[in-house]
Amino acid sequence: MAYHGHMVQAQRSASETSEPDEWPAGVPRPPSEAELLMLEDEPLETDSHMTQVSLLRDSLRHAMRDRPDVFVGANIPVYFSDLQLKNRDFRAPDLFVVLGAEPRPRNFWVVWREGGKSPDLVVEVLSESTEKVDRTSKRRIYEQVLKVREYFLHDLAGSLEGLRLGPDQRYVPIAPEPDGRLRSDVLDMHFGLVRAEIDGHEESWLRAFRPGGAIVPTAAEAERERAEAERERANELARELEALRARLATLEGR
Repeated sequence: MAYHGHMVQAQRSASETSEPDEWPAGVPRPPSEAELLMLEDEPLETDSHMTQVSLLRDSLRHAMRDRPDVFVGANIPVYFSDLQLKNRDFRAPDLFVVLGAEPRPRNFWVVWREGGKSPDLVVEVLSESTEKVDRTSKRRIYEQVLKVREYFLHDLAGSLEGLRLGPDQRYVPIAPEPDGRLRSDVLDMHFGLVRAEIDGHEESWLRAFRPGGAIVPTAAEAERERAEAERERANELARELEALRARLATLEGR
């Protein structure tokens, strides 16, 4: 379970929030983005929960940074019908990925304003206050209404489950690979757990891995790796230079 806030209206340009002048008679007009309100009264997230969501979001966005057709969202509501504003049966996924979508910033994902496009992949980070909903009503909506192709559930204590729509359009478990990781066909990556200390919290963090097994880094991690590689290369050149000077000194002393 993800978003909590104070009924904040979306700030959109006139071109993004305007509705068609003509609407079929007798058909309820769905709300515009300006009328959609952020959800409130959501369970508060723990610090580890927020770190996990940010870690996965930032790594996937960095991995997809050169693609103009992938949107990675986190902690924003997904609206799939005008009835949503009345019954609030659906809350925002912790993280979701949509293929074939422009990666521009959004306050919401509004299915009827995105050409009917629903998330292709959803990840929920389980907690005591949300696990039942994540496994029941949210699973039902992802499976039967939004037809989310892959649904992953992660517990920071160390569990990971994956579900994929089968031929009958019902979820079936994703079988673990020999290394225990779960393959995502949507991303052409694997999900796995890494026990580590991040921001002062030691948890079993959910990470994405490339087909070859390399972890998918965040932009910050990639920059640290690049800087470390440059430092190591500079140190190697310094060692080579020192060795060359020593050889020259030996030759001059003969």
